[in-house]
Amino acid sequence: MHLFENVQIVLYMIDISDYLCKVDPHLYALEVADKKLKDYLMSPFSNGKDIILLLNKSDIFERSIEEVDLSVCFPDYDGGPNIDNAVNYLVDHYTAIMDDCLYDQNEVYINVTSVSDTDMVVQLWKSVTNCLVNQSLKSIGI
Repeated sequence: MHLFENVQIVLYMIDISDYLCKVDPHLYALEVADKKLKDYLMSPFSNGKDIILLLNKSDIFERSIEEVDLSVCFPDYDGGPNIDNAVNYLVDHYTAIMDDCLYDQNEVYINVTSVSDTDMVVQLWKSVTNCLVNQSLKSIGI
């Protein structure tokens, strides 16, 4: 993981279509992504930084979830092959990770994205703009 100094906003991307990919016989790629995210969030580098978490490749994820249940990677998932249930589960999952690992001064925005969907890209830029405005207001004491 590469970290930079004087950063106020972190864009962190997780490929949610990786829930089917195993990095070894007992470990899925999303489990590795969870660990790396937790490692970053628990580090001093995340302190005071706003985070935009992008759950990316939702288009591929949507096609995959109809064929292979999310419970292959997350045994406690019980929403079946339903895209809305699966996405809600992942948003809740990553919200819980953020809540467990972050300090109160961090703003967190979670976006489910697919670069080919322009509406999602617009939502992403709204989150970025919101972060920038909040950072500017904090810097002048408002």
